Amino acid sequence: MRDSLIYGGPMRTDHDRYGLFHAEDKQFLERIFVDHPDIADSFDEFLDLPPASRYDRAHEILMELPRAGWVQRQVKDPESVWDHLIELAHMAREVELPADLQGLTKAAARQRLVAMALNHDIPEAIVKDFTPTCRIAPEDKEQLERLGARVIFESNPDARGLVDEYCAQKTPLSHLLHDFDKLAAVQKALQYEGIYPEKRGRLYENFREYAIPRLKTEQGRDFAQRLDTGAEVIRGAARAEFMNQKTGREI
Repeated sequence: MRDSLIYGGPMRTDHDRYGLFHAEDKQFLERIFVDHPDIADSFDEFLDLPPASRYDRAHEILMELPRAGWVQRQVKDPESVWDHLIELAHMAREVELPADLQGLTKAAARQRLVAMALNHDIPEAIVKDFTPTCRIAPEDKEQLERLGARVIFESNPDARGLVDEYCAQKTPLSHLLHDFDKLAAVQKALQYEGIYPEKRGRLYENFREYAIPRLKTEQGRDFAQRLDTGAEVIRGAARAEFMNQKTGREI
């Protein structure tokens, strides 16, 4: 590990690679690095790469990074962050769009929503997958994700803008995606309860209780109701698929 504030060394961000950050961003990062030196190492790793190769490195990391919420709940073989991005993109292709498209055509709005779904968690390759139970302030998590996006998407300002839009939660599309980001976890909880019956009653209600009060859109509330109504079907389908795959592997 390079010199750091926690060892009384020079400022971690006091070198050329951090030149794309403003002074207040550097101060923020130094504060975060004290409690999360692993995140400091991640920033250094990515800043040492050419900007054009950082997305590919993020992709490699996220394909192998399990989502923290499932790890905390001891779910075997949990989805990766990359799996989640793909699943959310599928949902974004199917969900009803908001009435207010802010001047976009329906086709452009759909394209933007799907792109936002595919990019919104890319900064987790640097800043990791914090969950609501982690000891970090929500505003610090948001700022970390914005700065991570600034690094990974240094050569792609459009993708960085999508992450900023998602974090800010000020547009109808970002509200919709935030709802379905939560609901994707609720749906996955049902699927895991089907695959692992011993988890029943310990996943779905937990994720549902977190998501429902925080939903902002009618589309989100409608989908949550459909999950409630179809819970047993979703569990059963997930169990059947799992058993078929298991049988196939054993043959």
